[in-house]
Amino acid sequence: MPALGCSAKLGRVDASAESCTWCERAVPPEDGFRAYSGAGAGAMAVFCRLEHVVPWVIAARPWAAEGGPTAGIERPQSCSQCGAALGPDQLLLVRHRAAHRITDGFCDRAELGAWATAGGRWRT
Repeated sequence: MPALGCSAKLGRVDASAESCTWCERAVPPEDGFRAYSGAGAGAMAVFCRLEHVVPWVIAARPWAAEGGPTAGIERPQSCSQCGAALGPDQLLLVRHRAAHRITDGFCDRAELGAWATAGGRWRT
């Protein structure tokens, strides 16, 4: 079975794939998670799995890139972890699942890490 972002027929990495900020595995545009900092064209990190958000937060690793396509992404009004109202410095985590985009917002990295540690949207 080919790795994420690889073509089964050609055995090559998808040219439009980004690299996971934590493990550097290819993440195709229709899969994975994208984290964005700030309201405008801030910084961005890409994750192939939700589980990779946790060590990235704990290790305080830097953002992978500047900018990112945040235009058109629905912005939550409250933090997905603590419920507080979000301001302009919010963090966004966008789940890419085929053509769908599922967005969660956070007050800061610590809230994002706690949410991911608890299992994200699928926590008990």
